[in-house]
Amino acid sequence: MIDILPDTTGRIALGRRGENLARRVVFDVTDWTEALGDGGSVQLTVRRHGDDVPYPAALTVEDGLAFWALTDADTAYPGQGEAELKYYAGDVLVKSRIYRTAVERSADGGSEEPPEPQRGWVEQVVAAGAAAE
Repeated sequence: MIDILPDTTGRIALGRRGENLARRVVFDVTDWTEALGDGGSVQLTVRRHGDDVPYPAALTVEDGLAFWALTDADTAYPGQGEAELKYYAGDVLVKSRIYRTAVERSADGGSEEPPEPQRGWVEQVVAAGAAAE
């Protein structure tokens, strides 16, 4: 998997339409955890090009870095979208940042129906519940 970082303007090039688990976005959240305490939680919501409603994206956090493994649901539509990284202390949103995302078109044009974007996030929640049992 290729690690990518947001550029200095807050833009993230996610790759081509339909790519699945080829890249992951790495967010450095150490400044947030150092300033606000490391007991908070980091969450990511994404609005793909053409979508009206954002969805929660699967995110893992380790040692001050948050990782978003890009699925075919995240890259389903070519064009510009956005992602908002949020830091919560309990139920209170204390910090956030919005990134502009870009998905490039693919040569095949993408004729199949894209998968549901929540799939990866739901699978992660179910796995965490099973591990807790």
